Amino acid sequence: MALPVFSQTECRIKKEYSVDCDNEIIYHYASGNSIVPCCVYENNDMWGVERIDSLFYDENGKVMSRDYYERFEGETEYLNHTEYTYNADGQKTSVEYFSNDSDGLNLVSTHNYFYDDNNRLVRIEFMYDEVVEEKIEFDYNAEGLITEKVVYEDYGWGFTSYEKTKYYYENGNLVKDEYYIYMETDWDWIMYSYNEYEYEGDNCVAETVYYEGAVYQRKEYSHNLDINTETTYTFNDPDNDYLPLPTHVNMITGFSEYVPGYESHELELSCVYDFTYEELGVSVMELSLSSNIYPNPVEDILNVEAENIDLVELYDIYGRKLYSEVKSDNVRIDMNNFYSGVYFVKIYSEGKSSVEKIMKK
Repeated sequence: MALPVFSQTECRIKKEYSVDCDNEIIYHYASGNSIVPCCVYENNDMWGVERIDSLFYDENGKVMSRDYYERFEGETEYLNHTEYTYNADGQKTSVEYFSNDSDGLNLVSTHNYFYDDNNRLVRIEFMYDEVVEEKIEFDYNAEGLITEKVVYEDYGWGFTSYEKTKYYYENGNLVKDEYYIYMETDWDWIMYSYNEYEYEGDNCVAETVYYEGAVYQRKEYSHNLDINTETTYTFNDPDNDYLPLPTHVNMITGFSEYVPGYESHELELSCVYDFTYEELGVSVMELSLSSNIYPNPVEDILNVEAENIDLVELYDIYGRKLYSEVKSDNVRIDMNNFYSGVYFVKIYSEGKSSVEKIMKK
């Protein structure tokens, strides 16, 4: 779908691509200047697997639900559904995970989030069959930064801590080091992983992962020093938005990934990822129009209704146009020939346009 010409004010992430690893992540937006993607599509040609996250938001831009699909050898499978709830302060309070089985969606687990009087996350509880079987607790320093994360699991005789992560900072708030520790035997904590972050100014330029004392992976980042992250919108995964992350005050333009060689065990360049952005302008938007598209989800015939329709188009998650019909107030699209998954309907009428996301059963 063609986007209008934007002024150079703000940017949103469009694609992360590595030709070396045959992998790309594409972010789709419904229309206009939206800064929250409605779909995140990942294609790994090396493994032949395509993954699709379909995201739904409330009026405040909070993710309310997501649907996850995988496509392999041309067949699309709807795997799971997730629902999110928030408190009056906009903090996540629960996440429900559903699996899509032969008999429909079934609740697998519920994650509940708890906060202290300073609105700091202090505990996450993981419920399975309405029983809390695992939890994570957090400690903070005087500046309100997470210093320790401890994971507990109930094996039937009460909660026992089995993994601990310690966070260290420099210059006040830059994540410098992470230590991952697990308890091999009672009261014996053994460190098995260690993350080290390097900075130039306030930009993280490298992160190195050590596993059992040896280098396991290294990433080196590049930045556009002329563009600040305050005007750069990227996708913040709602399932991992509580973790301390290395700081980037300027736009990330890409990163290089290094892993130990199979024979030499020395670091070798594995993948180079390039990031692509779109520019947004506060005064340039697609004008919306009133329309009625039903049923959604759809199984066979999709009805599109609006006044004075000039053109209706149907796109798949890759941005490919699958259908087009000119000048009709009511359009019926036969969806029987399309795979299950996410699609977009774009309507044009009297200089206005509207894009709606639909689901094909």
